[in-house]
Amino acid sequence: MFPASNPADVVHEGCEAAELAATASEILNVLDHPPLGASPALLALRWQRAAHSCRELANREILRDTGTDTAAAERRRQLAEIAVRLAVNAEWAAVVCRTHTAPLDGLDANAAKAWTAAHGVLHHTVTGVLSLLPNLHYTES
Repeated sequence: MFPASNPADVVHEGCEAAELAATASEILNVLDHPPLGASPALLALRWQRAAHSCRELANREILRDTGTDTAAAERRRQLAEIAVRLAVNAEWAAVVCRTHTAPLDGLDANAAKAWTAAHGVLHHTVTGVLSLLPNLHYTES
């Protein structure tokens, strides 16, 4: 736990962490319950949008001025790192799946292999992100 010297920073960081958790939860929900008739290519579009959101969040955290508050800088660095890891894996999964347009229940062998790989990597990453975020306590000192 990192103490915060500025309560406004705590609120901001908590909101950013909640945004990242919502993005990760949305990905997990689609992985666990894909829409009826969805294809890997359709899901790849969602993952690309999620990756973009994660990168924007990481940029905001890295660029936000923390002054001399090293604890706030470290919290933001950790949150940005988690967001970038999710973005990278979501982008990778999107690339792997973007050309497979058949519905999930009618995939050929290559598409099924791509879907299985993307699903496994993203599921692992998202569950990791969701388990890490509660451990980044944003509390006043």
